[in-house]
Amino acid sequence: MLRFLLFTVVLSSMIFAPNFIHDSTKPANFDSTIVVPNMSDNNGKSTIAYIKRRCKETRIPERLVFNTIRIESSWKYPIGNEIVGDSMVQSNRSAYGLMQVQLPTAWEMMDDTTITENMLMKNDTLNVEIGIRYLVWLRNYYHGNFYFAITAYNRGISNVDADIDIGYNPASSFTLVTTKGVFFGKTATRKMREEMQLLREKSVEIVDIINN
Repeated sequence: MLRFLLFTVVLSSMIFAPNFIHDSTKPANFDSTIVVPNMSDNNGKSTIAYIKRRCKETRIPERLVFNTIRIESSWKYPIGNEIVGDSMVQSNRSAYGLMQVQLPTAWEMMDDTTITENMLMKNDTLNVEIGIRYLVWLRNYYHGNFYFAITAYNRGISNVDADIDIGYNPASSFTLVTTKGVFFGKTATRKMREEMQLLREKSVEIVDIINN
């Protein structure tokens, strides 16, 4: 009986948690004001400038994008106006280019099923536009929690959601590396850390119930 009551309390706390906790039943709203870029220019200088501009427009931290590219495609942090790395990189998970974009993601983010693997590798501007759009989508999906968003970018939404649903912290080594040195703002950072702490507490409560 006591075990049942404890389980009910934990379940209720998860259902009626503060509103900054992720609700996977609520659809994310994509920013429809984002304009499809001009894809005619594709060089290191213009790509870096493009990333800086799009990050400002979408309120995605610039360093988060640069860190993501550095990890995903061995792209070094910009040295002057040059990109040092391999835009043609492709993974065994069928991800391509600087931000390791998969075709289904590209088609959905750009609303264009004519995009090909070759385009994702040979057009850096297109590749980073899709990556940034996906980060915007994930940020909205996780109600502003960039830790969850960037983790899902690498691990996949279903894996992150599964961890959150059982009270586990979904963050990985990828999360730690890509968010290193990134400033999200004091309020956003505090809420993200509170959310992580609440997950840890829930995880402990659930383990205690199972063990007792």
